Amino acid sequence: SDMDGTQDRQTQAGFRIRLERRLARGLLRALFLSAPPVALTAEKAAAFDAMLSSAVQAGPAAPIDYTAPYPKVEFLTYLVRRHAVLLHGSAHSDIQELRPRPRTDAAGRRIEAVFASGDGIWPLFFAILDRSKVRGSLRNACFVVDSPPQSESRYYFFSVNAESLAAAPWVEGSVYLLLSRPFTQTAR
Repeated sequence: SDMDGTQDRQTQAGFRIRLERRLARGLLRALFLSAPPVALTAEKAAAFDAMLSSAVQAGPAAPIDYTAPYPKVEFLTYLVRRHAVLLHGSAHSDIQELRPRPRTDAAGRRIEAVFASGDGIWPLFFAILDRSKVRGSLRNACFVVDSPPQSESRYYFFSVNAESLAAAPWVEGSVYLLLSRPFTQTAR
């Protein structure tokens, strides 16, 4: 009957979508760095909330005293998933105020902006990169496959050229927490 044909086509379409997602993830895993899995348990959430509460009490200029036994990337991921914050990575650990500066967005447009991310890994690249030692090409990207955050997969691309690598551009830096309210997304 026609109902069987419709259901059969829907089943085939669902299978094709799952297959396409598997192929896309396989290709992305082969070409890019994949995000580690982050299991945000109640125990981790309690530890992270306690640190965040202490940081809020200490004031906006005080660094967070990271005491949790979990990877920091899990803390950063928790913050962007559960709180209205974005993250800004910088090699400068003494920033008192972030001001918009000329930048190029993902679409190649020149804009005045402060860049911040709703991702727990991407800002780390900018936190450990001394941009004063970078000459020429600096490339980076984050690809997200699927939603919501509980089922998505994230893939990253970070690149500096050979000349910049020879200048030893890696440093200790900071990741700043910013309220997400004043930010707008520039490109997808």
